[in-house]
Amino acid sequence: SKFLLLFDGHNIDATLEIRLTNKSFSEIYSQVFIPLLSNAGTRWQTGTVDPCHEHFISERIKHTLIMQTADSKKKILERDSPEFVLFLPLEEIHEISLLYANYELVSNGFPTLYLGPNIPIASLKHVQKQKPNVVFVSHFTVHPKMENLKTYIEDFLKEVGTENELWILGKQEEKYTTDWKSVKYFEEIEAFRNQLLKIS
Repeated sequence: SKFLLLFDGHNIDATLEIRLTNKSFSEIYSQVFIPLLSNAGTRWQTGTVDPCHEHFISERIKHTLIMQTADSKKKILERDSPEFVLFLPLEEIHEISLLYANYELVSNGFPTLYLGPNIPIASLKHVQKQKPNVVFVSHFTVHPKMENLKTYIEDFLKEVGTENELWILGKQEEKYTTDWKSVKYFEEIEAFRNQLLKIS
């Protein structure tokens, strides 16, 4: 928290290196980064810190996730498994959870294609044409809004079809479930991890 207020990226990185000697990166993400982000968000809303502090820590975490994922890519396995395509819906820009899902997939040896934020459903058809056996993975934080969730999934299934699974992470979907076999929901990252272990 002190390093956050001082915009001290060097000491944040040094602290992370020390912690990685006795904790896994998954543990650091859950036990350090998530509380830190939550704390920064709360302090920003109450005016204790400036938005630039919140942006600073968010970007440091994104950078760390990208670096950790790059390190894990060396472990990608040759296996008969689908590639995972990670994207955020149109107007959704909260990327950290999607980056972390990418890290979990890559560190478990799965190939991924990371598209990032603000992707229209129609654009996914271009990926599907080149890579017909992919699994689509998304994280709903703000968009689609709860009242538009059913419509979004129906639009996805109409545009992309039901041959490719859609895995949705995040708490936004918790009040709405469907019987669509090609749609899987993961309210908590632990459930997502467990699913990866099952198919590994």
